[in-house]
Amino acid sequence: MAEFPLDPPLSKMLLASVDLGCSDEILTIIAMIQTDCEFYKLAVVSAGKNFTKIRKAITAGFFFHGARKDPQEGYRTLVENQPVYIHPSSALFQRQPDWVIYHELVMTTKEFMREVTVVDPRWLVELGPSYHEPNPWRLSKRCA
Repeated sequence: MAEFPLDPPLSKMLLASVDLGCSDEILTIIAMIQTDCEFYKLAVVSAGKNFTKIRKAITAGFFFHGARKDPQEGYRTLVENQPVYIHPSSALFQRQPDWVIYHELVMTTKEFMREVTVVDPRWLVELGPSYHEPNPWRLSKRCA
């Protein structure tokens, strides 16, 4: 990962995409995030319409940027329990899914998550076990 000209989370995301068979889509996503980046020769494999593989690859790189829907308002980051919100320009702004990961936080009137994607909470445990221990009470929709 150290030899990639990327931030470590993006490098991890790219490497996971090769194993998941969705490197074509992940390369596009990374290029949109970092426009001045050059990639080393890497086998490019498309996942087609299998968006689950793409979202899992993103989760592999950004598992530490997870957030869960707060029943009161907005979201809470999983690592620091910080209140955050989906940015109004996001396609997910109206949907408000239960679990998301984000690329960055931007402070304006509130702390907003940018580049947000829906995730399955089990992926956070699977792909970031040192950050997220399996806890059925925290992952249950009954406790949301």
